[in-house]
Amino acid sequence: MEVVENLIEKQGKISLVEVSALCNDCPIEELVSQISSVMPGVNARAIRQVMEQRMLIIDKISSFTWAISFILIILCGLIIFSTVSGSISERKKEIGIFRALGFSKSHIIQIILSESLIISVTAGIAGSITAVGTSYLLLPALSDIDVAGMIFNKFNFLIGIFGVTALGTATSWWPAVSASNIDPVSTINSL
Repeated sequence: MEVVENLIEKQGKISLVEVSALCNDCPIEELVSQISSVMPGVNARAIRQVMEQRMLIIDKISSFTWAISFILIILCGLIIFSTVSGSISERKKEIGIFRALGFSKSHIIQIILSESLIISVTAGIAGSITAVGTSYLLLPALSDIDVAGMIFNKFNFLIGIFGVTALGTATSWWPAVSASNIDPVSTINSL
């Protein structure tokens, strides 16, 4: 080890040794313990252990990312729900007039869900384009990834659009049903 330290001009500064071997049955753990006993101030580790630790960290980060994503989806659903409910509350007279003119409950639900669907598809497309554009701009700045080597994944793009559309339409269902139950007589009387 002294020879290596002298060659790289780092005498007494080596603090980590990672051990790897090309054979499957080599006693890596024994080599690590021998290096640790010969060099007490050096942290000797098998590459396999390092990779296992890194994979464990990546798994934990992945789980954390999924948990955050799930929480964000729930929050977005609640925001959409409250926005559609507020919109329906403001449009009570309009919906009541539709009902008085003969629109059935299913027509009212269809109108509100159609509006929601159009807004959700537009938001999904805009969000997916923004996500792809942001990744193309930020990834080269944050890592060594070359933008030219990145592969555009159409499936993920479509999943994003479909997910936002499904969330927007699903969270608009209950406000649409409640809007269809608006009494046309009370609406006409309030005019």
